[in-house]
Amino acid sequence: MKQFFTYRLLSFALLIPIVILSGCNTTEKMINSGNYDVAIARSVNKLRKNKNKVKHVILLKEAYNKANKRDLDRIQYLKQEGASGNSVEVFRIYSNIQERQDKIRPLMPLYHDGREVPFSFLNIDQELIVWKREAAKFLFKSAQDLVENGDKYQARDAYDRLVELKSIYPNYEGVDQLMNRAYNKGMNWVLFNVLNRSPNLIPLEFVDELYTQDFARLQGKWFTIVPGPESRKYGDHWDHKIDIVLDIVDVGPEQVRQRTYTEKKEVQDGFQYVYDEKGNVKKDSVGNDMKVPKYKEIIAEVTETEQVKASTLRGRMMLVEMPGGRLLNSDPINVNFLFQNYSASFTGNKDALTDETKKKIGNRIVPFPSDFQMVMDGSVQVRPIINNFVRRHTRLLES
Repeated sequence: MKQFFTYRLLSFALLIPIVILSGCNTTEKMINSGNYDVAIARSVNKLRKNKNKVKHVILLKEAYNKANKRDLDRIQYLKQEGASGNSVEVFRIYSNIQERQDKIRPLMPLYHDGREVPFSFLNIDQELIVWKREAAKFLFKSAQDLVENGDKYQARDAYDRLVELKSIYPNYEGVDQLMNRAYNKGMNWVLFNVLNRSPNLIPLEFVDELYTQDFARLQGKWFTIVPGPESRKYGDHWDHKIDIVLDIVDVGPEQVRQRTYTEKKEVQDGFQYVYDEKGNVKKDSVGNDMKVPKYKEIIAEVTETEQVKASTLRGRMMLVEMPGGRLLNSDPINVNFLFQNYSASFTGNKDALTDETKKKIGNRIVPFPSDFQMVMDGSVQVRPIINNFVRRHTRLLES
């Protein structure tokens, strides 16, 4: 046993440097592939737990120096190029440098071979202030031009630029108003209509129920669905139209079906002795009389009443491009709602009944739902059909 524990401790001791080397090798690969910030994050996490991991101190310094050099070289190029849009990238890079330094500063000082490892932290506060202002100015002006002179897709680009502007300058003058303009111009407006083509009379409440769908939950980033009754508030311009066409809405007759059937079961009814050829009771190995269970059949007569009423809804969901009216897609709607109620009574032995029949015993005949209620219950099944149709056509609705 002692040898076993000694072996386990030795194995564990040998495993530790392997794990450490593996972590270092991964960080080195990140540096060699140019993923400096990932390498920095890995080393920082290691050193937060143990600042004496010398290898990670060296790797952190290497990754930090290379990342800063790459970023400063890129900034120099962007400044020399002088394009107006470069201000956003320059600010982003300065922000990355600041974030990188803020990760490392709390670890200072770090040591290698008893000597402090120097890290050159850049004072870029003034640069951040200047380029933040320049980036915000460019984002606002370029978004303004796109909203005023561009189409709806350029308005969406403008909106995204303004989202970035608010992330760096939340209270920039005029940004909220311009965002609203960009959002409204970039939005696709989708009209939702319910069209009754059924020869049968459909309750107005049924149509109203479909119009009260939670469309706000269904809308995407760049499309808004407006139910027909509210369409006047939004003018006459529509990018798409979703129509529910009701071809058949029908409620069947009330039916009462009755049947009588028998259920049987064999149950144990005492026991009987086992006899040999001579008519004597057989004995078991310890001298007791041998006996076996005796069974009898029990019977119950069941009278079952079934109430049935069915409603049917057939139609189509259609996605139409506006204003031209080109049909983009059409899905069938098939909804069946069935009311069923079972009641039963019996004569005979209750123990002969199956579990399924026992559930029906004692149930009563109930009033049938009205035609109105049958139609309304069917509308509940149409809601998920609308939801699925919209979700499957999100890309078309936003295009």
